[in-house]
Amino acid sequence: MNKEQFLVLAFGIFLLQSCSPDESIPIQDNLLLNTWHMQQISGGIAGINEQFDTDELTWTFLDNDSIEVQNNVHPDSSKYLFCLFDSGTYSYTFTDTSGVQSLVIDQYHFNISDLTDTLLDLDNGAVADGFYYRLVK
Repeated sequence: MNKEQFLVLAFGIFLLQSCSPDESIPIQDNLLLNTWHMQQISGGIAGINEQFDTDELTWTFLDNDSIEVQNNVHPDSSKYLFCLFDSGTYSYTFTDTSGVQSLVIDQYHFNISDLTDTLLDLDNGAVADGFYYRLVK
């Protein structure tokens, strides 16, 4: 093998390694590990728009794939219908597949439309009558 063929082969291997799919999209589940406060739930056929006080509904993601929910919304409140979870501990999974991040808590599946240090926006994936959930730290 001459020097020119060796360089072409080495460059080809370098290109293949630099495009590894395992490194192309960082998993961001560590951003979840904190306490999140429900700020808003909106959507549905009726077009609801429920605003929450800071500690009415909190989700705390733990590093053992569990989430602690603290639901302080009064059962007679219209908001209570849309809270999904009573106070308690639930399991969750976070996935990042080809840039599409999703979260499954108990039996509920959410698409993650935004995840930053201070903001978590979720939707349930239904286009016409779906729900949108905004949580903040």
